[in-house]
Amino acid sequence: MAKDVYAADQRLTEQRLAVLERDLAAEVRARTAAEDSAAAARRWLIGAFGASLVVAALQLWMLSKGGHP
Repeated sequence: MAKDVYAADQRLTEQRLAVLERDLAAEVRARTAAEDSAAAARRWLIGAFGASLVVAALQLWMLSKGGHP
């Protein structure tokens, strides 16, 4: 009787561990995806800001050379 209870308890423990491992793996994937998304957003923001600075610098340079905007 005690062996059956022990075996059932072991199976339940293994099932719980399997669920925890699956949930942890899903959380790691979700976190990685969120970090990748945040990095892409930062790159886009930096690129947009950098492009506007380049355009402003070109306009100032053209004005200093006597060009028309």
